Amino acid sequence: MAVNKPLILFATLPFEGHMTPALQISGHLVSRGFHVTIVTAEVWRPAVETCEARFSPTLGLLGSPMEILGLYPEVWSGDSGPQRTVRQLEFANVDIMPSALESVRFGLMNMRRENPDRKVIVLCDTAYPAGFALKLGAQVPGFDKPVKTVGISVSLPFWTHPKTPPYLSGLPHDDSEAGQARNKLVASTMWPQHLKSKAQETLRLCGIAARFDSILNNYKDDGVEHIIWDSWWVCHDTTLQMCIPSLEFPSNWPPHCKFGGMLPIKPLPKDLAYPEWLEEVVTNSSQQAAVDAACKRKKIVVVAQGTVIQDHNILVVPTIKALGNREDVLVVAILCRRGATLSIDGGVPANARVIDYFPYDALLAHADVFITNSGYGGFSHGVSNGVPMVQTGDTEDKMDVGRRIVWSGLGEYINPITVENIGDSVGRVIENDKFMKRAQGLRREADEFRTFEVVEREIMALMK
Repeated sequence: MAVNKPLILFATLPFEGHMTPALQISGHLVSRGFHVTIVTAEVWRPAVETCEARFSPTLGLLGSPMEILGLYPEVWSGDSGPQRTVRQLEFANVDIMPSALESVRFGLMNMRRENPDRKVIVLCDTAYPAGFALKLGAQVPGFDKPVKTVGISVSLPFWTHPKTPPYLSGLPHDDSEAGQARNKLVASTMWPQHLKSKAQETLRLCGIAARFDSILNNYKDDGVEHIIWDSWWVCHDTTLQMCIPSLEFPSNWPPHCKFGGMLPIKPLPKDLAYPEWLEEVVTNSSQQAAVDAACKRKKIVVVAQGTVIQDHNILVVPTIKALGNREDVLVVAILCRRGATLSIDGGVPANARVIDYFPYDALLAHADVFITNSGYGGFSHGVSNGVPMVQTGDTEDKMDVGRRIVWSGLGEYINPITVENIGDSVGRVIENDKFMKRAQGLRREADEFRTFEVVEREIMALMK
């Protein structure tokens, strides 16, 4: 291990869409000689140890042996998009702050005790509130100077600007004068005022006297009211938005906020159990099948509901019904939960295959369209595999992801989700080769970005 390399503490939310990128980045850093500690819940310990990082436990609420999504059902279900999204952000960025901060403190204290002379740099998921607390002056025993941090953003960028639709507004991109006026108005009205006082009180409980919005003092000349979440994204010494420029609306980010690129496709697990019908998919997508005039190659449509909201009647069932009569299409449905089953009136049609849990990438390598109700993580998988997308949904970040898919030319966004809308949209995408050409171009751009090198370079830049 090179002496001049810092120790790394990676802090992230213990949910699959956040842990998977953290494990991938950490595994690369370990292979490059970094000593990496990952702060996460006990359920992720085996995965952490598999990538040869050190496990550090999450304390308090986030470390509960109970299933967090089940403990707070009102946060993850109930009424429609905007209200539910506000509750989720309030929970993930404010309610869990004491738990997140104490978890990071515990990890840092152990690292300092074992290596008193080594510099430590924190990689912090921008949705994980401990980084924000550290930057506002949270004390860490054993550290007489603030710990430097790199924000790793695996969700939408939390940054309000007149030229871009406000975070989670679901509005299409419009940087005209009228569009900028719209963006300013929406930004000033869409977030409940009680969040400000709640964030301040939570900081007080964490022993932090600073104002929650003090980090934004340097950005008051933007001509727009910055929302509380902007602080989480911009507070770090360097923030890496894990996507490529062609996927993000043009905006004036602060200079220390940069594109980090897309994470490359992970190798499939060596012990992965393959379904019997996968050979049919692989054979269909082979070059021979594509050129053999006697072989009518089917279009592969992969559909996934996502890992948070597990109601398959929202997207999976309507997709199977929408395409059930198309002999030129093979639908592959991923239910995104081990042991999950699918109930559908009339049974699963002959042109559909269903699996409970399976790596997206194993199927997207053969796909012509990826239709999903997932968020930024599913978006990243589609781009990395060069697959056109049909995005759906109106909760969490789904609308904003859909707007970026349309704006970038990668595919379409549909809302509401109906059998008719799905059939029409998927039909347009598979019948117009402009979407596949654009998807392949975006994949090439992502491949050329060399994401792991970017992350390592930004870490080492903080050593100067």
